[in-house]
Amino acid sequence: MKRFASFVALGLTLASTPCFAQEDAPEPFPYPPPSVRPKLIIGGLGLFALSYGAGLLVAEFAPTQPGIANFRIPVAGPWMAIPENRCIEFASTECTPELAGRGIIYGVVGLAQLGGLALVTEAILMKTQVPAPKPEAATIMPLPIVSPTMVGIGFAGRF
Repeated sequence: MKRFASFVALGLTLASTPCFAQEDAPEPFPYPPPSVRPKLIIGGLGLFALSYGAGLLVAEFAPTQPGIANFRIPVAGPWMAIPENRCIEFASTECTPELAGRGIIYGVVGLAQLGGLALVTEAILMKTQVPAPKPEAATIMPLPIVSPTMVGIGFAGRF
């Protein structure tokens, strides 16, 4: 009988998990923590600088591209360059892939610049919330009691 009780106590111990007094998960915070703000600002400024810098370099090193001079103007330049997109060779009729590719690149550069500024704006205007400290949770855990004269189950916990 003692062996059976020892195995039952051992089985209960191995199968048990901590039992929390409150099983409800805390509600997620509706706003991000304040530590997100500088990361968004740095990311937005980096995206803007990368896209504007790349457009500025192309404008300096490939000035023959149609509309590329507008890339010196931040944010509005790529959008102003799209209507000026035309065939480089005069009276050429077979430059559709070139026109489409250049138009897509102009649009992507313009969207990247707008996206960078949108990230900076979001970081400046967003609401943040410091998470509340978590209260200590009460735990109860069953433990086996095995001694030369007795076998049983006890409970240990923190309240």
